[in-house]
Amino acid sequence: MARNINRDQELRKERTNDILKHAVELFAQKGLEATKISDIAKKAGMSHGLIYNYFKSKEEIYASLIHLNLNSFKEQLEELYQTKKPKELLEGIVRDFDKRKWNEAGFHYFFVEQIINSDAVNTELKEALNRGYDEVVAFLSRIFKEGIENGEFVPGVPEYHAHYFLTVLQGTIVFSSKSLPQNIYGYTMLSYLYPLE
Repeated sequence: MARNINRDQELRKERTNDILKHAVELFAQKGLEATKISDIAKKAGMSHGLIYNYFKSKEEIYASLIHLNLNSFKEQLEELYQTKKPKELLEGIVRDFDKRKWNEAGFHYFFVEQIINSDAVNTELKEALNRGYDEVVAFLSRIFKEGIENGEFVPGVPEYHAHYFLTVLQGTIVFSSKSLPQNIYGYTMLSYLYPLE
């Protein structure tokens, strides 16, 4: 009987996503150093050895999660940029972050902070995160440049506005993880970029 290549690829994708889904929970709870491949395998309902058919190490799993999150955020920006004005686009991003579940939001904050500050994460992974972060900053800078030019935002250096915006998002995530009213925080902090009327 011939193997069904499409089915094999679907199964591989399903298992990869399952591994990532369970790994994200463990990394959020235990951190990178304390999480073992065997923990991920157990949580995913797979054998320890099977995980290695999909990922070489827990660091590779970690890097895959970063890659997915950065790509997802960039895609969201690009999609919104096609139909929204800069101010409306950024308010939509804040609104989306407000809708995130605590576990997801807390994890993303923890995840980025941990990889930047951990000695357990190799330089290659840190560089990958920085490249992805720089791409997001560059795209946000374009949005802010346009918004400054059309009067939606206060004059300034678009790149500084982009970093400020990412800091606002990080604060929104922290508020969410503490069960504080993050929507008020996010919109208030974003409003500092609006010109006085």
